[in-house]
Amino acid sequence: MAHPSHRGRRGVLLLALAIAGSVLSPGCGDRAAPRSAAEDPELVGAAQTVEADLRQSFEDTFAGLQLDHAESRLIVYRRPDPRLDARVRDLAPSVTVDLRDAAYSLADMRRTVDRIVADGGYWAARGITITGAAPRPDGSGVSVYTRTGDDAERSALSERYPEMPLDVEKRTIVPPTHQPPSDIVIG
Repeated sequence: MAHPSHRGRRGVLLLALAIAGSVLSPGCGDRAAPRSAAEDPELVGAAQTVEADLRQSFEDTFAGLQLDHAESRLIVYRRPDPRLDARVRDLAPSVTVDLRDAAYSLADMRRTVDRIVADGGYWAARGITITGAAPRPDGSGVSVYTRTGDDAERSALSERYPEMPLDVEKRTIVPPTHQPPSDIVIG
């Protein structure tokens, strides 16, 4: 669980990135998909309902989700869990759901995100500015955002956090003015 002082900043940033890159992306990895999230409100509503419930009830097995608007389906990434699978089907009976295995749960990824952000001073002393970190929605690891995103930073971060695959990217995070619940932590 995150330190209480990080909760507000965490929520702000993760929601911004989730909207930009996962739940409301035009398609599953297809940025050129012709449909927008607004064209399928039933799918978006199902995703919001499922995500809120799984984050609360299945943090140890739920990893994340994405919408594939081109195929009109909800993709749920999770560690195999028959109870979670049944819950998703109960919550979203009218949409196509694709359940996919994930290497890491949201709880696993959050622990690493929290460690990375807590080590901000350590990294700053070594010339690396951590601007944020977030669990990947497919449960494959953690994205870490730095001012340069270069190979030397990727190597140093991966050496310190060997328990989790890290994707290091150059990104400056500008938090929104409101603080909804979510998972991104601003460094």
